[in-house]
Amino acid sequence: MSQNKLSSKLNTLYDRATSLYDQKKYQLALNTIKDVLKKKPDHADSNSLKGILLLELGNQEEALKFCKKGLAKGITRSFPWQAFGIYNKKIHNFVEACKCYKRASNNDKENLGLFLELATFQFITRDFAGYLETREIILKKQPQKKDNWYGFALANHLTGNYEMAINAIQKYQKSNKLLSKSELIELTLYHNDLIEESGNIQKANEHLDKIFSVITNKSLWKEKKAKYFLQLGNNKRAEKMYSLLLEQNPDQIEYIKGLEISKGLLKSDEKIEELDTDRLIKLQNFYQELNEKYPQSILIKKKQLEISYGQDFKNKFISFIIPQLKKGIPSMFSNLLSLYKPSKIEKVSSKIKIIQETVLELKTHLESNQFESIQDEDLKKNVILLEESRASLLWIYFYLAQHYDKLENYPLSFEYIDKAIQHTPTLIDLYNFKGRLYKHAGDTEEASRFLEKSRKLDLADRHINNLSAKYFIRNDNVTRGSDTFNIFMPKIHNFPNWRYFQVSWMTNEVGSSYLRKEDYPKALKMFNQTIKNFLTYFDNQFNYHSYCLRDGHLRQLVKLIKFTDKVFTDQFFWVGARGAIEIYSNLHEKGKEFKQELIKQCEIEEREMKIKLEKELSNPKLDDDEKKIRKDDDLSGKKLIEIENPLKEAVKIIEILEKQAPDYIETHLLALKVYTKMENFEKCFNSINKILEINSNDFQYHKLLIEFILKAENNKKISDKVNNLKKKLEINSLSEYNQQFLQKNSSIIEHRVSAAEVMLLLGEDKEKAIEIMMSIDGLTYENKRLINTCTNVFLKLQKIDQNYANKYREQYCNKFKYSTVFNPQIIEIRNQKKLEKERKKKEEEENRQQKKKEEEKEKEIKKEEK
Repeated sequence: MSQNKLSSKLNTLYDRATSLYDQKKYQLALNTIKDVLKKKPDHADSNSLKGILLLELGNQEEALKFCKKGLAKGITRSFPWQAFGIYNKKIHNFVEACKCYKRASNNDKENLGLFLELATFQFITRDFAGYLETREIILKKQPQKKDNWYGFALANHLTGNYEMAINAIQKYQKSNKLLSKSELIELTLYHNDLIEESGNIQKANEHLDKIFSVITNKSLWKEKKAKYFLQLGNNKRAEKMYSLLLEQNPDQIEYIKGLEISKGLLKSDEKIEELDTDRLIKLQNFYQELNEKYPQSILIKKKQLEISYGQDFKNKFISFIIPQLKKGIPSMFSNLLSLYKPSKIEKVSSKIKIIQETVLELKTHLESNQFESIQDEDLKKNVILLEESRASLLWIYFYLAQHYDKLENYPLSFEYIDKAIQHTPTLIDLYNFKGRLYKHAGDTEEASRFLEKSRKLDLADRHINNLSAKYFIRNDNVTRGSDTFNIFMPKIHNFPNWRYFQVSWMTNEVGSSYLRKEDYPKALKMFNQTIKNFLTYFDNQFNYHSYCLRDGHLRQLVKLIKFTDKVFTDQFFWVGARGAIEIYSNLHEKGKEFKQELIKQCEIEEREMKIKLEKELSNPKLDDDEKKIRKDDDLSGKKLIEIENPLKEAVKIIEILEKQAPDYIETHLLALKVYTKMENFEKCFNSINKILEINSNDFQYHKLLIEFILKAENNKKISDKVNNLKKKLEINSLSEYNQQFLQKNSSIIEHRVSAAEVMLLLGEDKEKAIEIMMSIDGLTYENKRLINTCTNVFLKLQKIDQNYANKYREQYCNKFKYSTVFNPQIIEIRNQKKLEKERKKKEEEENRQQKKKEEEKEKEIKKEEK
């Protein structure tokens, strides 16, 4: 293997290159390793090193080429495999990276660093059996280091070998008597967690008694103790422990639930509506006692309202709302949101009516200011109590505005919020809510105006500042939104850059705005930034894993596993993933000509943006770090849309979702949509099977299924599979199957629209299909608000036939009279008013200038006369 031996001179150069790589001086290292390869072009390690240097410098294709070459020339060496592992890590292919490090460690069994890296990859890929094997090797090689003992204990824990994990912890504790107090506490609690997870609750409970003096967080100790007593069936002692905890914090829901269960009032999975009368009375009495004991607890009062009905509910509601109104608690409506959940049980749904009648009654009496005519003495007393506070009426107006907004009665909601503002025009919460109300009603421009008004009332409030920025962007004013958001952004080297701080909600909002304007390059750039943010959160496991083992935070490491297993189910990631997939799908459908047109537009924009950036970078005051932050290799997003196959890029995101969020139906809906477009029918079958396991009646799935069958049934290779699927779903005819779906879900708007779309796909009666889409009276909907559902229907109708869309708009313009989608004349009138205002302003300015000239002329005349 002479090709892998270097002369003394070349070896010095190679060592210098690796040293520069460690110092992150990649370009200098690359220049050095090139000198080695000039003399020794087949040297395996040098080719591999060149590969990872090119990777760090952003040349991924060339990097892969040299990594593969290094591997081919030195397949029995460790470094080429390590370099290929680094390459796979960089592209987030952790499973392959793990395999590479496994081969590297096999080729160099004395290199402890390789085993440590391998263990981290095994931890991240959840190969816990491999992790245990590697941790055992590391411990044997270096038994004096505590993190190796901790790693070995954790590996046993994750593979279910609890006894071995406990033994490892105990053995290390015996050999090291100089543990810090915090580390001893962590290890002791981890020891207890291990006993609990092994299933031996009795032993865990006994161990908890032994470690009482070690644990400084006595609340945590009591929580664990109460939980163990419950699991062991010792309800009396559990009740005592939860009572002690409740004395510390009567607004902690877990303590109250624990007390309910320990007293035998309610099972953990039981609903209040399922209780018989006797058990319900016992539960009500229990909460009455708690309320008397802890009168300041909002949570206990809320729970009382949830379990009371009729006149009893009204009395308790009055007792709850009167002090809140008198004190002026802005969150009082939020505290009662659980009462507004839709329910088919009459005694539950009637609570909203009672709330409305009660608050309106209080409002009427306070407005009239005549209390002597009130017959009910209790009511009279409460009204007089409210009258003592001048602001009571304000908070009643505010509550009613929120109440009617929740019921989607926008005219009444606007009436009451306007009364509230008229009463106290300086209260920020009112403008905040009015902005949200306009958003709910469908007017993003007015929403942003009121949020900006709210922001100006308190310029030091970061939350309101962010809300104002968000609403500007939702009104597609990205520049104003970004400038507003940057007010509170820390300036990195005097450069406010919210992308630098991984603000995912912001990148999503900006991306969604660009998507609405069909500016796909910029939108894709934003959504990709969100996806990168979450990949970074996932990658942080590398550093956090080492840190936790080094400092003995094993319980935190277990929490990290649970967190990162669910990190890709976060709503912000979904917005970014969904948006990016939609853009890739649209690029595929619109074809190459459309893409070329986008690229041309990007090039024009990029030229202007580059001139601006170069001007900034030429500032002599900027150092290298400042220039690095300002630098952007893809200013317009052009590189993101220059891809050959957009759907392949969409699949990369779908693969993340399939791996990290397999229980979410939307994962498989997106997959089915993309795989159908790609005609990857095997993958389609997998997605359909997953959807059937989760929800076979999903309205999006229904349309996607029909689209798939229409595309696949003519493919001879899979005709048997398609027929088997039809048999499984009992599809004799697609039209008949669609009608059955419509009949089954005839009361839900989204399902009716899906069935109507299928009718159009099948070439059936267009008039009938449109009629089904356009009806909403007496129907339910799956969206949070009816206006959102109807707006979606309108946008679908626009794509089908603009005439029908206009008819739909006319049909419901009065129902949604604040919506700019259903009443576009609102914007026209508003623009006319703006123009008129600007004209008057200009006229006034001209008159002012004219008057000034006349005054100056008059002065000159007087001067001449003198």
